[in-house]
Amino acid sequence: MQQSFDLSSFAGQTVYLYFGVHGDGSAGFNDQQFVDDVSLASPGSTPTPTATPTPRPTNTPTPTPTPKPTPTPTGPPTPTPTPTPTPTPTPVPTATPTPGGNCNGASPLNGPLSNSSGTLATGVAKPFDYPVQHGCSGAGQTAAIVIDDPVNTSYVHSYLTAAQVTQTGTITNVAVDGGGSGDDAETDLDVQTISGLAPAANIIVYHIGSLTDQAIEDAYNKAISDGTASVVNSSFGGCESSDTSFEDSTNTIAQQGAAVGVTFVASSGDTGSNECGTNLNQIGVSAPAGDPYFTSVGGVNFTYTSAGVLTSVTAGSASGDSSGGGVSTVVALPSWQSGVAGMITSGRNQPDISLPFDPVAVFTGGAFGSYLGTSWSSPAFVAFVIETNQLHGAKTGWVNPTLYSLFKSSGYNTYFTPCTSGSNGAYSCNASQYNQVTGIGTPKGWALANAL
Repeated sequence: MQQSFDLSSFAGQTVYLYFGVHGDGSAGFNDQQFVDDVSLASPGSTPTPTATPTPRPTNTPTPTPTPKPTPTPTGPPTPTPTPTPTPTPTPVPTATPTPGGNCNGASPLNGPLSNSSGTLATGVAKPFDYPVQHGCSGAGQTAAIVIDDPVNTSYVHSYLTAAQVTQTGTITNVAVDGGGSGDDAETDLDVQTISGLAPAANIIVYHIGSLTDQAIEDAYNKAISDGTASVVNSSFGGCESSDTSFEDSTNTIAQQGAAVGVTFVASSGDTGSNECGTNLNQIGVSAPAGDPYFTSVGGVNFTYTSAGVLTSVTAGSASGDSSGGGVSTVVALPSWQSGVAGMITSGRNQPDISLPFDPVAVFTGGAFGSYLGTSWSSPAFVAFVIETNQLHGAKTGWVNPTLYSLFKSSGYNTYFTPCTSGSNGAYSCNASQYNQVTGIGTPKGWALANAL
């Protein structure tokens, strides 16, 4: 069921809408889209930049097979306490750096870090030292997004204008199996994240009618057969144990993609360790993120200085939305996760790596809204891989074995920053080893890109 509402009477106010769609878990339908907690600003409002994103409301998604808004919360959002971690800050370039490798010498992002709705592109690129800060803006590269809605390019333009990012790449909508017109906000979030962080990259939105197994698989296959995209994003998923054939099929497709240098990336989920049913308190993980040939991207809360220097990396809490993670009951422990401290050896562990979960500013429906979830962290990692591909002048392809090899050799000394506190229900952050909340941590962008 789809519903629409006239929100004009709420102009100038804050309205919270809750996404993070869950269905009945039946086979053949991927019932979650990992984006949550929306507040809409009036189109005419002027955002006030802030250094730290606004704390997110606490929310537990309600099962339903079709995306729809739920009632406005009756209480105020519950802020996440900010601990005092001591991660190693990532240097922030203060001038146009000398480009490395095959970079085109693009200027680093230097727009506002955030606005009143949440973090903007520069607020990710600076704290996590993205390759774009060193001249790699994704030129000559193409990212694919599989989702159930074409993108509204005028919204992308409005976002980039506010973020003070100049886009030179192209955006193309490609309908698969007739295409779709489903989740505006999700598509806007995915495209704005990638175009904001990698403004020279081309983006193809493979949109489908609904998130059914067959439609998703058809879109994946088309992305590979078209031979243009080197990275494919999936900001959706469902409980792996409810549809094991889907996990098998998508993993096979991703393996075929890896053979030609295509990286498959997916959100790990927004309901912590309970991706198989929060209301029933069922411990479980999400697919396709749990496929061995996919990189599973979790989410973190983070803070930074007014100059964009990273100051803390934490996770959510058991009582609120948090990074999806845990251990598979379907997929065995991959060889590249073997021997990593913190691994649960009974199956494939999720996530692999993490990026921001905190509120992100998205321009959708004619106004900026505040969103959060691994629907942000997944396309953020796609942008990172796109820039890495440009740096090396080659497709990175299947990155998981290399990520874990680097982590085994250096831990949190060189390439990754740990999550210092927080949990996702059954699991907690650990600043000295892998954990089922944030994986091997967040990337120290430029160092990691050079090592991949």
